[in-house]
Amino acid sequence: MNRVVVGIPTRDEMVTDTAFCLAALAAYEVARGETFGFINPRGSLLSVSRNHIVDEAMAQDATHILFVDSDMTFPSDGLKRLLAHGESLVGTNYPTRRRPVRPTAVGMEGRLIYETDQQGLERVRGIGLGFCLIEVDVFRAMSRPWFCDGWDAKRESFTGEDSHFCLTVPYPVLIDHDLSREIGHVGAYEFTHADTEALRDG
Repeated sequence: MNRVVVGIPTRDEMVTDTAFCLAALAAYEVARGETFGFINPRGSLLSVSRNHIVDEAMAQDATHILFVDSDMTFPSDGLKRLLAHGESLVGTNYPTRRRPVRPTAVGMEGRLIYETDQQGLERVRGIGLGFCLIEVDVFRAMSRPWFCDGWDAKRESFTGEDSHFCLTVPYPVLIDHDLSREIGHVGAYEFTHADTEALRDG
């Protein structure tokens, strides 16, 4: 039987829409009779929080971790749909939350990927972990730390802990194209009268 923990790394706050999505997901899973719990470490470093989530999941004998970032929106049956694939690591290709808006999944050829007619699962090189299901056994097959920032020598810049994880995990990284279209990424936007003028002129 599956025992899923929902791991939500946060700094200080969670987006209201994310909280409502989590409540809807919890109600849906309880109605299905599923066993699951929440882990919510708080801190300024996502890599530290994600490692803590894995430690706690192992301590609770969880079978899976559903990573949910504190600024995501998703359908109430999102966990069920990811579990149904029976894969060790399957996530979603959601958009960035700043302009210019781009997809977050990097294809096997090293380019960002997104097409409106894509369906099913696709193996990719990297994803964001904003809404991603991973079997706990995946981490048992890896050495610690599971998450840490990497260094891209070619670009002379750091890479996020999720990108570094995808490059080191010894399992295929998959995305669910159908579910990806139902995932939102909430960002801040500063409204000015330039928006007023754009609406008037448009």
